[in-house]
Amino acid sequence: MSDFRLRIKFEIQYHEFTLRPDFEAGAELIVIFGPSGAGKSLTLRALAGLVKPLKGKIRLGKNVIFDSEKEIDLPPQRRNVGYVPQNYALFPHRSIAENIGFGLHSLSRTKRDHRVQELLSTMRLEKEAERKPNEISGGQQQRVALARALATRPALLLLDEPLGALDEPIREHLRNEIKDIQKRYQIPVVLVTHNLAEAYTLADKLVVIESGEVAQSGSRDEVFRRPHTPSVAKLMGMDNVFEGIVEPRAEDHALISWEGFLLRTEGLSSLPERKLVLFGIRPEELELLSPTQTSTDSTENLIPCLVINTLSRGADHALTCMVNTPEGLSSAWTLRIPHRQFIESGLTVGQEAMLRVAPSAIHIFPEQ
Repeated sequence: MSDFRLRIKFEIQYHEFTLRPDFEAGAELIVIFGPSGAGKSLTLRALAGLVKPLKGKIRLGKNVIFDSEKEIDLPPQRRNVGYVPQNYALFPHRSIAENIGFGLHSLSRTKRDHRVQELLSTMRLEKEAERKPNEISGGQQQRVALARALATRPALLLLDEPLGALDEPIREHLRNEIKDIQKRYQIPVVLVTHNLAEAYTLADKLVVIESGEVAQSGSRDEVFRRPHTPSVAKLMGMDNVFEGIVEPRAEDHALISWEGFLLRTEGLSSLPERKLVLFGIRPEELELLSPTQTSTDSTENLIPCLVINTLSRGADHALTCMVNTPEGLSSAWTLRIPHRQFIESGLTVGQEAMLRVAPSAIHIFPEQ
């Protein structure tokens, strides 16, 4: 079996911007996520051989495709890498079949036609084979670009914002197709996006880049639910980040105090008492209860608040609640609750409520 492990560590200087990606991955779907200008697309272009790093090394399986010390810099056509840029870069004057077979000049006519027909079938484009790119839909164009990138049977597939220009129903369909492609071909697929829902849906491995540096990499759920820093947490949608103090343990409970409230948590067993820590809570892991809903329940991990804003997002609602702490400070918490639950709660702006924090929902950030 071929070794499709990808290992990259290089540096690019671009005007005053420095990019230093450093990560490795296997035959899986790797999503590079981060804000605009972080260096995501530039990373893909370096892997494709379109931009030369200042220094470093890129290894794909057993092959080194770039090594500054050994002066190795394979040209794009020798890297065995498929690349789909943001605009797909299809040839407007060529048919769909001709676009797909464009990189197969080394094959005989028979083998080339067979490969093209195979990919037309895989991508469900048989009926569009003789049409031009401007005669098909955006989703079909994306599938043509994918088929062309896969035609040479690459050891690595690079996708730069592949779904950015598509409508949501088509995006949802093509997300599944991209996942199926990775499973079918069993190669590393590196996809760039700044859409968090897209990153979470697609990623086997998530690489977060901030200001040209890898801030965190790991499995999707590890990065999403256990971010290493508050800045990564914010990128992952963990909007509630606060400072607290580790309190003496009560029986078998680990406690953290925040602005006069005591919260039981499951993440403090190894930390010394009275230590200042940062903690975060995902908005969808908070409950919002009316005072009557809590009258007979345990008061553990309940924080009184005032609803100051609600925003419908279709499937759910985003709410902002203001907490007036016993120490006289005001602090805003954000949460998301399903649409049906929001309607049934009857909660409105200006209403008093209770935040319930599950002990397992409190994430303690590791020390930096």
